[in-house]
Amino acid sequence: MTSFSRESLPHDIQGYMNESESSSMQEFEQKRPYPFLLYARSQLWDPTLLVSKQSGGMGEETRLVNYNIDSGGVTFLSPIRKTQSDDRLAGILLGRGTTGNDVVVPVSSVSNKHARFLPPGASGNTAWNIVDLDSRNGTFLGEDRIQAQLPVDLEDGCYLRLGGNLIAWFLYPGRLWQLLHQPEELSRLTDL
Repeated sequence: MTSFSRESLPHDIQGYMNESESSSMQEFEQKRPYPFLLYARSQLWDPTLLVSKQSGGMGEETRLVNYNIDSGGVTFLSPIRKTQSDDRLAGILLGRGTTGNDVVVPVSSVSNKHARFLPPGASGNTAWNIVDLDSRNGTFLGEDRIQAQLPVDLEDGCYLRLGGNLIAWFLYPGRLWQLLHQPEELSRLTDL
């Protein structure tokens, strides 16, 4: 059985805030060279899926990751990078499932294998692309549902709706660093 780790799960935004305070934009971009999904504050996260499983010599260990999802919801970040899936597969897989996805989005309306991110040059593309993998509730770029299996270009700062109701902003590292230094703008994006 393929295990997954904390790297696959959405991250608490506070760690990135602390990191950005002690680094320049260039340092942040060098340390974090991949884009991010910044999720709007939401109560949709499924705490039963927010666990970290690691295989060890004596079998699989499961530990709950401490996320406090109160009535106000939670804002998370997910780095868009390879973490666990087969490197021979093109792109970075996103989905609710905890096996085989590089980016786990533990929200019930997100499909097990929901979408694939393709980095520039992956299939002749010049920009980051997203491809919906015939998800049940769809992937939206802005307010438009994208056609399944058709790559769509992503621009820095665009927003996606995953499963029809979870908003996530697609951000390059420099743009994220700027937002982390502009609390009022960050709040506008995450408190929708």
